[in-house]
Amino acid sequence: VSQTAWGFPLDATNDTISKAKQYLQSQQEPNGAIGDLALSNWVSMAVYALGENSDSWRVGSNDSLSQYIESHVGELDPNKATDWARMLLSAVAMGKDPHFFGGEDLVERVKGFHNNQQIGDTSLLNDDFWALLALCAAGECNSQEAIDAKTFIVEHQNSDGGWSWSVGGSSDVDDTSAAIMALISAGEDLSSTVIIEGLAYIKSQQDENGGFLSWGETNSDTDAWAIDAIVAGNQDPTDVEWQSALGKSPVDDLLSFQNTDGSFNFSTSYPSLSPVLNTAYAINALLGVPYSSIHSNLREVSLRIEGSTEQIFSGNIAVENSVTIRDTTGSPHVIGFPSAITTVDKASRLGGFGYEAEYYEAWDALYIKSIDNEEAAGTLGWNYRVNHIAPPLGADKYEIQDGDDVLWFYGEWDDIETRVSVDKEIVNLDNSESLTVTVEYYDTGNLEWFPLYDAEVHFAQEIYTTDTNGIAEIHPQNPGSYDVYATKDGYIRSNRVNVSVVTSGSNTQTVTLSAEIVPAVSFEVTPASIDFGKIAPGYSKNGNPIVIANTGGWDIIVSATVDGQGLFAESLLLDSMMWNEFSSYIASNPSTFYSTFEVSTKLDVPEDYDGVGQEQATLTFWAQGVEP
Repeated sequence: VSQTAWGFPLDATNDTISKAKQYLQSQQEPNGAIGDLALSNWVSMAVYALGENSDSWRVGSNDSLSQYIESHVGELDPNKATDWARMLLSAVAMGKDPHFFGGEDLVERVKGFHNNQQIGDTSLLNDDFWALLALCAAGECNSQEAIDAKTFIVEHQNSDGGWSWSVGGSSDVDDTSAAIMALISAGEDLSSTVIIEGLAYIKSQQDENGGFLSWGETNSDTDAWAIDAIVAGNQDPTDVEWQSALGKSPVDDLLSFQNTDGSFNFSTSYPSLSPVLNTAYAINALLGVPYSSIHSNLREVSLRIEGSTEQIFSGNIAVENSVTIRDTTGSPHVIGFPSAITTVDKASRLGGFGYEAEYYEAWDALYIKSIDNEEAAGTLGWNYRVNHIAPPLGADKYEIQDGDDVLWFYGEWDDIETRVSVDKEIVNLDNSESLTVTVEYYDTGNLEWFPLYDAEVHFAQEIYTTDTNGIAEIHPQNPGSYDVYATKDGYIRSNRVNVSVVTSGSNTQTVTLSAEIVPAVSFEVTPASIDFGKIAPGYSKNGNPIVIANTGGWDIIVSATVDGQGLFAESLLLDSMMWNEFSSYIASNPSTFYSTFEVSTKLDVPEDYDGVGQEQATLTFWAQGVEP
């Protein structure tokens, strides 16, 4: 029966897709990888097509597919544009912030390959195809780099309507399909001659079995990409115009390569070539989700985090659509939408501070236990507001929207939000100007701001008090740049407004200089604990991997010790070697001061081990700085 008879695209619950998905999941390693890094990237795009979450694809409680990918960004070839374009496309597909992924701004890395009005190697075209797809996925279609790449691709279309992987090369279906997807993602009109002739070239390569010829026969990869291009062109690959003389469509041929275990063969001549890659490609094609349909939809919010004595974070952030948060026991929790708790996770990575989340099973809820080492105590703890209101949901259940104003604060749950405003941000001393500061509080009953009486206004290490109108008049004495904010018992510390105090001879354009000195040697280790569960003598068992993050300014050499003489001292393996032989060199990342190294753990219990019952030990990591 032709695929045409039962519809295209397939549904994610279709048996063909379900088996393909199960096959990919069966290939996942405990570290989250499915194949190597490149294959894992392609699988993440198949997961996107399935409408699922790469943070949820994991073996047990080990790291997820997305965590594996993010922790291995450093393995990319720094000189290969296609590597970075694929990673950028993958990050967007996983709902991550491509400007802050694995310690890299992937968008800028791809743009960095721009030269001679194209991207990557001037003799190649495929790097332009995938760079353009990736940049458009990240919302950068209007960048000069994307515009130049699009022009370069159009200018190098061959006379037969197709494209090659290289400048001046012969056309092939795979690269023509990639070019069509890239151009359409960049806004090329579907009725343009460029697209019409490109699709016509693909049609000209169709075989009687419905697939498309490559090196003398059809294969699943070429079929899949061609179907992607056809769908991107708003056409149905099972319609009569895409059927062969025998009435076969490219979907029919692609389906013919599937095995009983759900995987897809490459071709008749080379069936076992890269089944993971073939299967990932096939899922996107059969679900009708071409790579040109991958787009970022991160939500931009304003976030402020106020600790008990000082402001911890303030700024606008892009919140990922999916994040894995490990609780205080090390167990992973996938937050598959932009949530209030996700804002803390993102800010902690941007601001370089830590946080802890505690899980309450009875409520199936994550609770922020501490931020920047400030823990909840008694009735004081971490609370949040969205658009000045306390939502009736836990932070892990509340979905934030684009443009929301999010506030986290340490205090009582019913503390009241405040804000400050000033009548001017530049005060000229020579004109005897004063500064009028207005302090207000938010009344959740009336949903309005009202003047706050008797609030303390902080300015230049001085404190002023507001009157019944919520106003404090300040007469600055010395030039400088000052933050203004307000406090009052029972109220949340206000936002900060920067005010410049100048003289008439001063240029009112100011530059605020700041620097945060990071320690030369600093590192973090997660998770805080590993439970190997039950194990008998003569058996081995893998534990959760340990991620060591170099957060200092120097490269470090990390070694380990295990206390005591018991089970763990005799049997613990780190990266397949005894713990006392373990040593790892972790380079510093001078742009983010955050680089990671993943260490596998394994407990290999000797056959003659005679201990029984619960055993515990402490694994301690030591870092030796390497002076630059």
